[in-house]
Amino acid sequence: MDDLIGMRLVAVERLAWTEPNGSTDLRVGPAHLHFDGGHGAVLDGEADWQLAMIETIRDDESWLVPYRYDIEGAHWTIRDASDEPPFSSVLGARLESWESIHNEVGERVGLVLHFDSDTITLEVHRGELTT
Repeated sequence: MDDLIGMRLVAVERLAWTEPNGSTDLRVGPAHLHFDGGHGAVLDGEADWQLAMIETIRDDESWLVPYRYDIEGAHWTIRDASDEPPFSSVLGARLESWESIHNEVGERVGLVLHFDSDTITLEVHRGELTT
């Protein structure tokens, strides 16, 4: 995340688990933050309930590979989440700093992202990135 300091957030993609009937919880699931210059970061919850961060570059969709599966008709769907809270308040803003949120045993379970216009918090709850 340090490499993203000083860059503007230009888009956010979000994955959501979609049931066969189409129902989904838009507040839960991995987030792909796109910054200017083609840089980005995927934030997601891991099986051990810690936060995973993967740096990305423009046109690299390899981060999507683990989400390409189907269980009895349920699957991950991707959408543009740029206009959804909490991302809409920092779209176009410059990332000034960030800090980790740790649980009681010192594991990283979230991030506080400080932008020049606002601050947002992203945390893992029960193994899922939740907003």
